[in-house]
Amino acid sequence: MRDFLLGYAEGFSRKATTFKVGEMGNATFEIYLFLIIFRHSIEKLTSVRQLHELLIGEFGSNRVGEQKRIEKICQRIGLSFRKPGRPKTK
Repeated sequence: MRDFLLGYAEGFSRKATTFKVGEMGNATFEIYLFLIIFRHSIEKLTSVRQLHELLIGEFGSNRVGEQKRIEKICQRIGLSFRKPGRPKTK
């Protein structure tokens, strides 16, 4: 337990000196922060694919991962781009 608490304290003691990619924490935290800061622009997107491409342009494909990961992040925070189901035909 001592080692865990020391590691926990060390994690909190490290502060980001700049807001560059890779210095604010892990990639997931950076994605969540990006989603919060640019939420109005992200709400205008029409699909998870567009969001995924935007994130790859910002962070790079290695940090963002696959589209399925972004889908899961969107599910966790309740972000949806379309209504579920088939579109109604006219």
